[in-house]
Amino acid sequence: MLLNAMKAGEVSHVSSLGVDDPGDAALLRAMGLRPGIRVRVVRLGEPTILEVLGAEACGCACASRIGLTKALASRVRVAATAGAAGAEIAR
Repeated sequence: MLLNAMKAGEVSHVSSLGVDDPGDAALLRAMGLRPGIRVRVVRLGEPTILEVLGAEACGCACASRIGLTKALASRVRVAATAGAAGAEIAR
């Protein structure tokens, strides 16, 4: 599914970035988005706000928030994480 089809609070794994432009791909990677990374949708719209949670194997409670334009958010493909809707992060 596409990132912009998710609802606020849902958690998923990035499956692909879906961008052809090397500059856009580099920007997304620099912000922490890459296949296998977990994200939580904070807000949809312009901009779409995501919490980048890291990989499950990481085991840390670190997270950062990023903003994506609607155009970029509509290209990122995600795979839903079972039972993770509304998951909170230990801070």
